[in-house]
Amino acid sequence: MLYAAGMLVAMLIEALFGWPDGLYDRMGHPVTWMGALIDACDRQFNRDSEPDWLRRTFGVAVMLGICLLVWGVMVLVTWALPGGWLGLLLTGVIGWPLVATRSLYDHVRRVALPLARGDLAAAREAVSMIVGRDPARLDGPGV
Repeated sequence: MLYAAGMLVAMLIEALFGWPDGLYDRMGHPVTWMGALIDACDRQFNRDSEPDWLRRTFGVAVMLGICLLVWGVMVLVTWALPGGWLGLLLTGVIGWPLVATRSLYDHVRRVALPLARGDLAAAREAVSMIVGRDPARLDGPGV
């Protein structure tokens, strides 16, 4: 119950503050850290020169490895947290960067507004901030 309530606190903090630009400039964001880790693993293990079965095997191994890493960190942090109101507040503060709903809303809005105006170039530019691939050839529905 404490963890569910802690995530509600995290969602409230995220809704109120998002992830401040100053923090992002200094240290990035945990979601971008995960993206960078996945991108590095993709470059290392998803080479065109490898057979498909090996690339898939590496992909599954990377996914499981990242999930185990996140789970391990979660177990250690959970074990270290106190109970009661302090634990609830700390769970919310620790969970806050992991929610990222406001940031996602802001980024999607930056895609939707130009798309609604028919400005496909601006929508493509905005979607490039969300995805890790080049959206230059995407049409409206693709964006």
